[in-house]
Amino acid sequence: MDLSDDINQCAYLVKQGDYDRYRAVMTLDPNLRSNLFVLLAANIEISRAPWVSNESIISEIRLQWWLEAIEEIETSKSVRRHFVTSPLERFLSQSQAKLIRDKAFDKLDLVNY
Repeated sequence: MDLSDDINQCAYLVKQGDYDRYRAVMTLDPNLRSNLFVLLAANIEISRAPWVSNESIISEIRLQWWLEAIEEIETSKSVRRHFVTSPLERFLSQSQAKLIRDKAFDKLDLVNY
């Protein structure tokens, strides 16, 4: 699959999941849109992970999957294939991935509470 296909899927996810932000991104220069769509799609995927199932273990597995994916980007390991992680790996630096991991998952204990 081509990276542009991944970005198109990210844009579609943002359009479906956060239409206001989708419209805001569409007002930007086309050269700036791709990275924003990927970042917003990652936000949607991570933020909805705890609520995709009534089973708490499924939610925890999804959050763990995303935590590990961000850690793979942070440590420059081979990153698991997903329409969000593949383009995310291309533009995030290791320090940016660490910041996302630290901030996005620091409330993981609250989800388990």
